[in-house]
This record gives sequence, C-alpha cells and structure tokens, in this order.
Amino acid sequence: MESIQQFNDSIVDELKQAYDEKFRPFEESFLYKDFPYATPPDDAFFRAKPMILLIGQYSSGKSTFVKYLIDKDYPGIRIGPEPTTDKFVAVMYGEENAIIPGNALVIDDRKRFKPLMKFGGNFLNRFQAAQVNSTVLKGITIIDTPGILSDSNNSAGYDYEGVIEWFAQQSDRIFLFVDAHKLELSGTFQKIIEMIRKYDDKLRIVLNKTDLVTEQEMIRIFGALMWFLGQSLEMKEVIQIFVGSFWGKPFFDEKRRKLYEHEEFRIYEDLSNLPQESLLRKMNALVQRTRQVSMHACLIWYGMFLLFLHTDWIFSFFKYSMFKDNIRRTSILRFIFDKQIKKIYLRKLHKIRAKIEKQYDFTRDESPDLRQMKQALMTINLNRRKTFNKKLFAAKDVFINEDLPAIIDRYHFLKLIILIKIFLKIYKINRINNGKFPKMIFESNNDGTPFGFAKGE
Repeated sequence: MESIQQFNDSIVDELKQAYDEKFRPFEESFLYKDFPYATPPDDAFFRAKPMILLIGQYSSGKSTFVKYLIDKDYPGIRIGPEPTTDKFVAVMYGEENAIIPGNALVIDDRKRFKPLMKFGGNFLNRFQAAQVNSTVLKGITIIDTPGILSDSNNSAGYDYEGVIEWFAQQSDRIFLFVDAHKLELSGTFQKIIEMIRKYDDKLRIVLNKTDLVTEQEMIRIFGALMWFLGQSLEMKEVIQIFVGSFWGKPFFDEKRRKLYEHEEFRIYEDLSNLPQESLLRKMNALVQRTRQVSMHACLIWYGMFLLFLHTDWIFSFFKYSMFKDNIRRTSILRFIFDKQIKKIYLRKLHKIRAKIEKQYDFTRDESPDLRQMKQALMTINLNRRKTFNKKLFAAKDVFINEDLPAIIDRYHFLKLIILIKIFLKIYKINRINNGKFPKMIFESNNDGTPFGFAKGE
C-alpha cells in the first residue's frame, strides 16, 4: 500500500510541475482566472484525497454508514429515526478528534473547499469538518449530508441543490442511500437524483436496512427501486446496487449472512479502487481544462482582434498619422471606444463561438458559459492582456501534446509494475502455504443463501 501511495504522489508531483511551468502562464496571459467559470487547480486540487459523498433521505443510514466504515463515532454525530444530521459534515483525518467550522474550512488553502464561499454565510454556518483519528480516513474524505425531506424545502436559506451538485462534481464516489422501510421516491429526492444523473459513472446505490424485511418484500422493493432508477436516471448502463444493513451489528436473519458479507466485500473492493480512480480523474480534468482554456483563448483572441481592427479604422478615419503612434502607445483611444467595441463583439459572440467550434472541433461542453463571459467582459480591461508570445503558445502545445500523454503512459506502466509485484508477493506467500489460498469468508456455499445466491446463477 505504501508503494502505491508513493507511486500516486510521484505522478501528482510530475503533473503539477508540468502544469505550473507550461500551461498556467498561458492561462494567465488570457486572463482566464478573472472569469467566474474558471477555477484554477491549486495545490489542494492535486493533493486532495478521494472524496465520498453520501446522499439520501433522512434516517436512511448515512451517518451510521460513516461510523460503520471508520469503526467509531465522529465528533458531532447524531443518529436516530428522526432527521438528525442538519449540516454538511466533511469527515476527515486528524491526529485528534475536533470540529472545524465551515467559515474556517473555506479559507484554508490546504483544503479543497474554498469554492464553497460562493454559497454564502447561511450555508457556511451549516457546514463543518469532523476530524477523526482513523486509519481509513488517511486515504479518503467522507461527506455526510442532511437527509432529504420529501416534498419540502431543504435549503434553510441557501442553495441546497447547488451545494449537492458541487459536492457531486468534486466527489470520486457518490453513494445514494435508500431505506428499505420507507421507499418514498418522489418530490425533492427525485429532483436530486435527476440532477446528479450526469455523474452516473461515480454513482452507487445502497439499499439499506434490508435485514428486517422478508425475502418477498425485498424482491418487491428491489423491483420498485430498479423501475424508479430506470425512469429517473435514464440508465444506459447498469448501476451497482449494494444490498444490506451497514451498521456493524449482528444480522437479524442469519440466512442472509453470506449475501450481506459478500455485499460488504463488494463495497470495500469498490472503495479500494478510489485512489487510482481519483488520480485518473485528475488527469482527465486537466485534459478537459486544456480544451476549455483553448476555447476561451480563441474567443478572447477574436475579441482582441476586433478591438484592434476597429481602433485602426478610427485612426485612419481621423487621419492623425503622427498622433496615431502616440495613442497606440498610451491606449487612450482604445479606452474611449472600448465599451462600444465590446458591445459589437458581445452581440456577435454566439456566432463567433459556433464558428470556432466548427473550425477547431470544440464541443459545446468545452465552451464557456456565454452569459457569465459577457458579464465579465463588460468589467475586464482586455488591454491588460499580454501581447502575443510565441513561447507561451509553444509551452502550451508541449504540455498538451507531449507532457500529458507521457505522464498518462507512465502512470499505466508503473501501475502494471506494482500489480506484478503484489501478485508475486501473494504467489510467494501461497507457495509457502503449500500453494493453497487461506479459506475466504466469502466462499461459495449453497446453504442458507436467499435468491439462489452463490449457486452459479
């Protein structure tokens, strides 16, 4: 495990160094960070642990699941049949148990929560971190959320759905909890599911508290859940569903022990892949960012071209040839006509975007939000942009065409070497044990398994 962590850290260091040296200067030259849709990757982005988001109705077992994973209570946890968790809680590692208020979290550059400042003070008062000295949390961060109340307003004075969507976008895994005893799949719960369906590659469903229902009831509940997910998510691929009672206590129905133990194993197996998935997601996010920044740069470059074109026309109109060079140096005339020229540019922005997308094969997802871009351009002085610099463009091309592919290839190569070392270590241990694997807890057994589980079906 230590070698895998070292491997991940080395890839992250290489990725961050290449970005800072070759691509960030290109971004800054086109004022990308001055636009509201731009969130520059900081050190917290590269160093962040995989994040797990827990969503579900109230009393569906989210907080209990956190306790089940880390094998202890976290500071401020409240568990009960009524709505108990009324805050967003980031459960993370700390040497000593402590609670950190949301207002302190968002100004900490070492954490990844700074963008949450945009949701305002009402949200920050309902956001906190719970630090726990747990080995599990050395590798992950868990986000426990307030339970969703059906057909009611969860916002409490802030954009609840916007907060959920931000966490869903940033998370590496999303667990959607459904209580087998109250299958109320409507109202606000359905809106949340429809909102996060674009992250279905990270989504997992947990059908919780099933050990107290009969087998016939479980079949009906499972069928109703699948029908609802098919309608709400418009699933193109099968989403993983975990069935069980994840609370760390003895099972009520011993006949289903094998099923529940196997489901526990599936969850741990799924979570064990998160470090590698998180690293791949960061690399993929940087690849997408290069496309988005390039599209932004094309739009800004066209605006600068239009600005200079109209300025030159105005100079030639007044025929002040001697005065022309002085004005060009001081940019006085550009300042006078800047607003009018921007209005011409903004009116044409949709057509300009369509032309650039067609010419350079950009997709609409890679295009910036034009409404936000127009608002920002009315206040941003484009004359602050640095002049054309061939070195910046060359460094950008090296980062996109050489550095990123080389880092991705190195990632796959080193991952293969580590997997081979792990296999050889297991093989060596098993040879010492006369070539036999120790008996597994999830060994197939036909006795007492419901639904024909582990019978080769």
